[in-house]
Amino acid sequence: METSSLLGRQRSLVPVEDACLCRIEGAPNRLGLDDEIVRAAGEINEIVDQLAALNGEIPRSEFDGGTAGDLLDKRDQLIEALASKVDISISEAENGQVTVLLSGHNLVQATTAIHLAVRQITENDFPASTLVFEDDGSIAPIREGRLRGLI
Repeated sequence: METSSLLGRQRSLVPVEDACLCRIEGAPNRLGLDDEIVRAAGEINEIVDQLAALNGEIPRSEFDGGTAGDLLDKRDQLIEALASKVDISISEAENGQVTVLLSGHNLVQATTAIHLAVRQITENDFPASTLVFEDDGSIAPIREGRLRGLI
């Protein structure tokens, strides 16, 4: 009787042991993903800064009698790069400036850029990264794009 009882206990410990091993083995992978999330957030912040700067230059270029063609092309390339990373919506004003939204929250409006920041959270006793808007600290819901695959 005691032998079968001990075997039963031993079998019940195996899944717990396996689960602990998976968590430990997953730690370096998660840390690598977190580094990629931080890097991606930095890239997004650089793009929104450039878009905000272009929003200031485009109307001036048209006003000074020049053409904003090159600036508009650069803006469109930046928008494409940003759209590959996160799901955004764009609206363009008559003066060529764009407003860029991420889940209804401004990333770019006129010459103002709102950055994303990385915040550490704990899920199932394991640290993970999430993105927040720097202006109000609210969570940035990422539904599509390359960044969604990392989160």
